[in-house]
Amino acid sequence: MFNISDLISRAWKILWNYRVLWIFALLLALSGGAGGGGGGGGSGSANLPAAGEEWFNGDWGHYFDQAATPAWLDEAVTWFEQTVTPMFATEEGAIRSLFALVAILIGISILVGLLLALVRYPSETAVMRLVDEYENNGKRVKFKEAWKLGWDNRAWKLFLVDLLIGTPAFAILIVLMGALGLLIYTLVETSGVSLPPGAVVGIILVSLIFLAFALFMTLVSLLRQYVARFVTLEGSGVGEAFQRGWGIFKTKFWGTVVLGLVQVGLGIAFGFAAILAFFLLIPAYAVMAIPGTLVAALPGGLAYLIADITLPVAVAVVIGMLVAMPFFFIITLSPLSFIGGMFTVFTSNIWTLAFRSLQPVGTPPPLTEEVPPALPFQAPAEE
Repeated sequence: MFNISDLISRAWKILWNYRVLWIFALLLALSGGAGGGGGGGGSGSANLPAAGEEWFNGDWGHYFDQAATPAWLDEAVTWFEQTVTPMFATEEGAIRSLFALVAILIGISILVGLLLALVRYPSETAVMRLVDEYENNGKRVKFKEAWKLGWDNRAWKLFLVDLLIGTPAFAILIVLMGALGLLIYTLVETSGVSLPPGAVVGIILVSLIFLAFALFMTLVSLLRQYVARFVTLEGSGVGEAFQRGWGIFKTKFWGTVVLGLVQVGLGIAFGFAAILAFFLLIPAYAVMAIPGTLVAALPGGLAYLIADITLPVAVAVVIGMLVAMPFFFIITLSPLSFIGGMFTVFTSNIWTLAFRSLQPVGTPPPLTEEVPPALPFQAPAEE
């Protein structure tokens, strides 16, 4: 059984004192989301009083008259009716269009995920190796050298580990969701005539399988903690890492489960703290909205310019805004994301120290430079 209290205390002190880990905390958090034609402005302002009088006198028909709608809105509506509406005119066409839309969204998600993986996996690898190296010999490195530790074929192996775990899990989840959806559809379609007991039993059975699958994946996520560290800390191959990780997982099953439950408890406590932090950081969001707008303007403006070549102005503006919004929110909410990244690194440290307690190398150096704030369940450190 692990000495969980010591693991948590040590992990927290390392995070507090080893500041280069804070940069990787932010990287992990972030890798885990112009209109034209202002010529009529003066005329609109001059007509505001008359417009207001018409509105409050109940003369609203003018505002809903198609002839009075702005040209850009007319153009957008016409484009929608000519391009989008025919795609859903028939049941067969609607199904085909939905499948195409889902395929496009999945393709975009995969592309974005692969791009983010170029940051996430080197960062995760670097965090594990930095903590392990510090525990081995007390050596601290700067960001440039730390990034080299992460930008290694070990990060690629770590990606393969998650791919081998995630791909079958995703396929099973899709099958279960499809089966559940089909059963619910059958139940709804036939409930007006008779309540088929087979469909009800099927829904209950699939729901129980969902719960069993969730429990299984929770255990797999605990196994992954050992496999990942055999890959990143000892340079094992993917197959060897699974084999050796499974050996430790079996041997230390209950200790691993207890440590996992403690991590869940820490996550719940962090969730409540994050809710409070969300509101306390509102002034920081207001400050970060400025760089967020500047960063989002580049991809958003580029998307608008490309879309404006073939699409109506209103549609091009919407596309530009949709592309810009993820960048805007990523930068604007980065203070909260940073806190989340710090918690991710903290829990990673706990598992790295737990792994090292099973694979001891070297003598951990003392951490006396700065005394971090006491965790809620700890007594303040003595001076």
